[in-house]
Amino acid sequence: MSAQQFCLVFLCLLSGMPVARAQSDSWLHGGSCVIKVDGRAGLQSVGTARVQLADAALPYYYPGVFDLRAEAVSTVYAKTSNGMRFAWSGPGYFAFERFEQMASGAGDPPGLSRMILNLRSGRLVLDSRSLPVGSQLIFEVPVGRITLRSALWLIEIRYDERSRIYTFQMECKEGSLRYTDRRGQDYLLRDGQRLAGAGPASSPGIEISTITAEAVERFGDVALVFDQAEDLAAQVGDFAAVMSPLSRSVNESTYTAAESAASVDSEARPIVIEFAPRTAPLYPYRGVIRPPSDYETDLF
Repeated sequence: MSAQQFCLVFLCLLSGMPVARAQSDSWLHGGSCVIKVDGRAGLQSVGTARVQLADAALPYYYPGVFDLRAEAVSTVYAKTSNGMRFAWSGPGYFAFERFEQMASGAGDPPGLSRMILNLRSGRLVLDSRSLPVGSQLIFEVPVGRITLRSALWLIEIRYDERSRIYTFQMECKEGSLRYTDRRGQDYLLRDGQRLAGAGPASSPGIEISTITAEAVERFGDVALVFDQAEDLAAQVGDFAAVMSPLSRSVNESTYTAAESAASVDSEARPIVIEFAPRTAPLYPYRGVIRPPSDYETDLF
């Protein structure tokens, strides 16, 4: 625990404030910033209209929970408020489903973060080496789950709708990551290792080998783009405009409202939720065409 967090907890104990509430109030919604776009990709944050990044002014800041979609070849380069960098290439779908970050003082390094990412298809180069120790990063993919913290790696997923076969690869340049398939089998990738797979989502075939020269070259190209884009674009790092404190959860608000109602009228009739009976199965209707009558036969 840092000195800042210890002081916060100590002040909460003196004031009588619950420590859990004080800690929850220090979490913020994370922020992200697009610094370069090649091609046309659409970005949509929760509760907003989809934005065509090719038409947006860069750098483009937005709240952490979002999704990226592209129908054609496109690449989006972005940074996050916790110091992570990524380059996603479509066509495909990529999303941040959860992005929460511990508040930190001005000039201090980013606080701990909790993230859940979802990649359905496309290629992603991800650099999470600057994440603070203790941060949580979960990666959901159609063929399983990936957990990591500090790594420079890439993942590519393709899906053939005709054969229903996934082909994917993960290449780790620095750090380590753990891949768990849908059968519960774990694979640990370390520096310089490559994992390739193909097959149905529930049971793909897996092969472990060394990282390819193509992947090493791609890491270098992405790093060069970030260096050039940050030199040419406006200062990247002011995420305060899109970061906001976490609001109270729906469950907590509903529970508090129920407690208030019960205290006002303790004899109020409780609401009972019952399961509906199972419905009868539906069968497709097959129509039968009757043979034509003598009159209809004469007409033809």
